[in-house]
Order: sequence, then C-alpha cells, then structure tokens
Amino acid sequence: MATVADVISVLQGLKLPYAQQAWNSNQSPSLPYALLIPLNHREVMGSDGPVGEYREYQIQLYTKNRDVPREKSVRAALAAAGIRCPLPDVVRDQNGHVTIAYFHTSLEE
Repeated sequence: MATVADVISVLQGLKLPYAQQAWNSNQSPSLPYALLIPLNHREVMGSDGPVGEYREYQIQLYTKNRDVPREKSVRAALAAAGIRCPLPDVVRDQNGHVTIAYFHTSLEE
C-alpha cells in the first residue's frame, strides 16, 4: 500500500505546490496547488490483533476553473505510483473563486 511520502513524490513530480491540512500562514500559493487531508484512521485486524494501519486521505487539487487535463494528469501520476483513486469529485467553492477536485485514497500509516 502507498504512503503519504509516495503522494508527496507524485505532487513534487507534477510541480504542484502542496501542504498537509492547510498552509501555515493561511496564504496559499498561486493556483494550481494541492492539499493532502487525512480523514479516517483504520486498523487492519488479524486473529492475533492489529496487523497494520491505514488512513483514508483526500487529495484536493485547487484550480481557477475546471481543469480536466490537469485532473487526468494527477490521476495518471497517482496510478503510475501505485496509488489507486476513483474519479475525483469536482466542485466550485461557495464564492466561485476556485474549483476543487477531490481524489480519495487509502494510505499506509
């Protein structure tokens, strides 16, 4: 199973600025950029107890407008690194300033 470091390598390879959770100063860089958001934590159980852990993550791609070619390149780069993601959910923020593509995946802790 892939790790957070694997996702970070993909984002760096795509030359996308990224942060985990949020930007330190609440001032994000110029678009496009990505956020890596940890969601649910899960333990993998065996007959002798926990045998591993993983966490569900959301990789959020922020763009000015819908950018299908960039969404496809992110998904392809993730797949090439062995990171499985279904097609992203894409929404426009409330204020209409950015479009956010939400990629969902599980990563090893």
